[in-house]
Amino acid sequence: MAAGPAGTAGPSCWKGSKGEALAPGERERAGGDPLAIRRVAGTPPARTGPRPARRWYTARMITTPALRNVRLVRAGLTPYAEALALQRRLAAARSAGQAPDTLLLLEHPPTITLGVRADPANVLLPPDELAARGVALVPTDRGGDVTYHAPGQLVGYPILKLAQHGGDLGRYVRGLEQVIIETLADYGLSGERVPGLTGVWVDGGRAKVCAIGVRLSAAGVTSHGFALNVCPDMAGFGMIVPGGIAGRAVTSLEELLGAAPPVAAVEARLLAHFAAVFAVALGPTEA
Repeated sequence: MAAGPAGTAGPSCWKGSKGEALAPGERERAGGDPLAIRRVAGTPPARTGPRPARRWYTARMITTPALRNVRLVRAGLTPYAEALALQRRLAAARSAGQAPDTLLLLEHPPTITLGVRADPANVLLPPDELAARGVALVPTDRGGDVTYHAPGQLVGYPILKLAQHGGDLGRYVRGLEQVIIETLADYGLSGERVPGLTGVWVDGGRAKVCAIGVRLSAAGVTSHGFALNVCPDMAGFGMIVPGGIAGRAVTSLEELLGAAPPVAAVEARLLAHFAAVFAVALGPTEA
């Protein structure tokens, strides 16, 4: 192969833009430029030799952006008041830039929580009766009304800087619902939204399988989240008007499927859908 300009290797016969060979004199007048053009008519013949590549892009320009990382913390069975304090510490640290986004996964002992708009009349038993049954009653700062928690319920509290995840609270709540809807679909169940209500429902909106209630701090950090009923003792919901919504039932995966799937298996599916819906990478994991 003959030497090209500046001593670089090049084809022995440079071509014009339509594929016709340039005579030696034309190459010299073109300064030996292998990209010199002579316009000719007709159909260009097939290229017979290599041609210097002309790229306007770089590898960096076509690289897929890295996913945002969300730390995963599995806290196990945690009393609600302790989990609330942990959320507040994590949210304060995230607001100060001292901690990353975090997804807190856990279960609670039997607990009734009252949201900021809760009507106390939606708790159907007096506090002393609840205490006798071993059920905690805890006011909290999330949205929504009254909710029941118990072991067998998969609870997730995302502590996220919302501006880095779309910045829209309504869209964020719809995202949480979508995570649950896709998790249910893995089990052949059709999760639904009900206009004007939060959470995920089944059976044409007649029964709720997942409660959702969130809080957004002044610094734009989320807390609280979702509670998916996998296999809790459903009798506990008889102590409240769930979500303050009369005339609608509450159900679980165990009731819908006829047998309870392992909570760990449901968790694995849910985490995969959370990562996909919010376009994040989960990890490292902390206990």
